[in-house]
Amino acid sequence: MSYMTGLNNVFINSGLASYLVNSRTAAAPPVPPVPPVALPFIFQWESTAPTQTLTLPLIGAGSYNFSVDWGDGSPPETITDYTLAYHEYTLQNSYVVTIDGQCTRWDCVVAPDADKILQVLQWGDIGITNADAAFYGCVNLTDVVETFWQGATSCSTTFYGCTSLYSIPFGLFTGCTEITTFYSCFGQCTTLFGTLPANLFDDCTQVTTFAFCFYGCTGIEYLCGSDMFRYNTLVQDDVFTDGFESTFRSMTSLVEIPDELFRYNTSIITFSTTFYGCTAITDIPAGLFTYNTNTESFAQTFQGCTALTSIPATLFDTNTAAVHFTDTFRGCTALTDVPDNLFDNNPVVYFTDCFNSCTSIVNCDCGTWDWTNVIGATGLFNGSTINTTDYDSSLIGIAGQAVQAGVTVDFGSSLYTSGGSAEAARDTLTDAPNSWTITDGGPV
Repeated sequence: MSYMTGLNNVFINSGLASYLVNSRTAAAPPVPPVPPVALPFIFQWESTAPTQTLTLPLIGAGSYNFSVDWGDGSPPETITDYTLAYHEYTLQNSYVVTIDGQCTRWDCVVAPDADKILQVLQWGDIGITNADAAFYGCVNLTDVVETFWQGATSCSTTFYGCTSLYSIPFGLFTGCTEITTFYSCFGQCTTLFGTLPANLFDDCTQVTTFAFCFYGCTGIEYLCGSDMFRYNTLVQDDVFTDGFESTFRSMTSLVEIPDELFRYNTSIITFSTTFYGCTAITDIPAGLFTYNTNTESFAQTFQGCTALTSIPATLFDTNTAAVHFTDTFRGCTALTDVPDNLFDNNPVVYFTDCFNSCTSIVNCDCGTWDWTNVIGATGLFNGSTINTTDYDSSLIGIAGQAVQAGVTVDFGSSLYTSGGSAEAARDTLTDAPNSWTITDGGPV
């Protein structure tokens, strides 16, 4: 290196670059940015026998060029062939394994040693984009840390069947801005309990589906508030799955649904089976679907919610495109009352089995509902006995509308008053040109 000096300037020739620096005013030349260090993926697993060969859950669809420290003091190995990603342990023990480099797929669906994985200690930067089934069936996985693989675009069945996973860490998906699906991500994680962490999906702005996301998570009691899906505005239905299909299905400990939970998910067409089998829910917030004005179907939405005791009269008021209410409240055996004006604003086509097996219902005047488009109502109140006053009023109200011909409707064992306006209304419906088939308990 050589230097030439002037009054105020220094000329430096380093052999790599030459530059003129004003010794009084000029700053030093810019320092090139240091590239971020790629962190390794670190997890713990166990050998369950004195001499046992364990195999990493790699598949042919991945690309591999990484160093692996097996955690038993043996020299690190370089893995480029997924079929050679195995190691023999000579002691029955747990081991911390470190993977450093490129490992683009980690898939436990058919992995022989998925049940040996115990913890994820660091997600690292190993090039994962498709995280589908990454820990599928890892029945002994108890704990994972925050900050999931940042490059992940898909998290379908990622933790499905992790029946020992007891909690989801706050910040698990922080920075995961490219994930598009959480289909069954935590399905059948039966030991998750308590309350889901706040802001869990806030950074996942590209997500289009949460179908089956928490299906069968029988220990979770509370969701993470009304803003749970605040930033997931792209959630929608497509030809393969619905955005919120069975999202909370069979969460048998869930006791509360946040009001306006779906406020920012205005593209949803169907809430099929969303809360199916949530047997601890006793009530539904009135504003749950207020902003879902494009929704057309509530098929099986609350089916099997056996503790549900009431339905808000305004629940579907703004869902003026909703036509499909098949099985919506089927099997809600604790319901005694159905609001008279529940479906006043809905151009219903299908009431099929809507309240089937709701054996406690006694109060419901459905004569104000819009029956003009209904073509399917089989099993509607099968198993119920509506009080005679309400049933009389229902028949009169329905007969006064321009109904579709040939409808089959089931009013369970409900009795109507003989020889009066209710019987005349029933005759209007069953006679031509309406030609309805009505199942009920007959006259009284």
